[in-house]
Amino acid sequence: MRKKLYLLTLKDFLKEISFKKPSPGGGSVSAFCSCMGVSLVEKILKYSSIDKVYLSSFNKAKKDLLLLLDKDAYYFEKKDYENACMVSDKIFDISFKMVKKIERLKPSLKKIFLPDIILSYSLLYTSCRNCLENIKVNIKLLKDKGSKNRWMKKKNILEKKLKLLDKRWLVS
Repeated sequence: MRKKLYLLTLKDFLKEISFKKPSPGGGSVSAFCSCMGVSLVEKILKYSSIDKVYLSSFNKAKKDLLLLLDKDAYYFEKKDYENACMVSDKIFDISFKMVKKIERLKPSLKKIFLPDIILSYSLLYTSCRNCLENIKVNIKLLKDKGSKNRWMKKKNILEKKLKLLDKRWLVS
């Protein structure tokens, strides 16, 4: 039975990443980066006077990302590139939504947390960028032409979304 990556200590997770084997790799690290970004925002929200609904949405995102951390490694090991694309797409989607929430919340957050807000945004943005790159690589590995075409269309949509973030990088 495969060990759950999200149950490992940080030290053991980093060791797993460093081994000479295909997974865990960039997809799992993307999910972890997003988890760190979301966790940091959760902390900031707890110090700010923000509606608890926002806090619960970040908590749910973190739980979903932790599960995706394992799924990415699992599907890549199985050479199931269709599902590997799906996992990267989900990580991208959650991370993108969290970035949008940070943008909306930023004006009401305490200014002392600006460095943490920028770091959270950076982690989530980097995760989105890497997920897009993972999808590009996995598309090349897909055998089914229909799947390739579907994922090419999806890749184009994600590229447009990422360009929106490129243009609006957090400015204090």
